[in-house]
Amino acid sequence: MNIDDILTAFEEWPLGMAVNESAFWFPFVESVHVLSFAFMVGSIFFVDLRLLGFLGKGNPVRQASRILPFTWLAFVVAAISGTLMFAPAASRYFDNPAFQWKFVLMLVAGINMLVFHFGIWRSVDRWDYGGPTPILAKVAGIVSMVAWIGVVVTGRVVPFLT
Repeated sequence: MNIDDILTAFEEWPLGMAVNESAFWFPFVESVHVLSFAFMVGSIFFVDLRLLGFLGKGNPVRQASRILPFTWLAFVVAAISGTLMFAPAASRYFDNPAFQWKFVLMLVAGINMLVFHFGIWRSVDRWDYGGPTPILAKVAGIVSMVAWIGVVVTGRVVPFLT
């Protein structure tokens, strides 16, 4: 099985085809995708802004991170709805440079998150309540925000390059 076989299987997926051909379901799924993605990125930005010091030291990062389970839920909903929109035109999307960049930037955001959580987060007790936010935490916040803004921009460009 090669990539063309996988893309063809996506394109022939009955659920994806049904969503794509529906006057109701495609706009509904697209709306769910945009709303879930907006919630996800918004909640990530909330934590990132705290890391950068814009929300003040009176807002502990541990408190801000309590919304992360909802962020993960929004990510799952965005992934499912995105897959439903991707499926009917998988070959076109796969070759689309904006689509490719969107996934590269999501990978960058994911790696950044892993490095943050398995790195600087381990010392959060020293800086969460009034201590200076370490430069590496600020860098993680900036990388996160730039990556997710890039995902939003490239995601908006995708339909114009298909």
